[in-house]
Amino acid sequence: MQINDLSYLENTYENELILGGASAFIGANAYSEGINSLTLTNTDLKQKDKKNGASHLKGIGLALAIGEQPTAEVYYGLDGYDKVKAKTFSQQGQNYDLEILRLKAIDLPNK
Repeated sequence: MQINDLSYLENTYENELILGGASAFIGANAYSEGINSLTLTNTDLKQKDKKNGASHLKGIGLALAIGEQPTAEVYYGLDGYDKVKAKTFSQQGQNYDLEILRLKAIDLPNK
C-alpha cells in the first residue's frame, strides 16, 4: 500500500501531549558567601495513582542560605495537570534567605 498525500497530517512537537499524561519537576538553589556560611536545598516529589485513574502529585521544595549575600529560590514546572495548587513561603533577613514551596496537583483521566 502506498500513501501519496499526507498533507492533512499535523506536526507535533516533542513536549506536546498526545494521548495524555503529565510531568513535573521541583528545583531549589541556595547561595551565600563568608566563612560561616550555610546552604541547604531539598526537594521531594511523590505521585500516587488512584483507582479512578486520577494521578495525585505532592511535592515540597526548600532552599535556605545563611551568610553574606544570601540567595535562596525554589522553582517548579508542570505539564498536563488539570488542577494545581502551589503555596510559597518566603522570609528574608540581614544574613539569611529562606523559601519553601508546597505543591499539589491532580491529573484527571481523559474521557
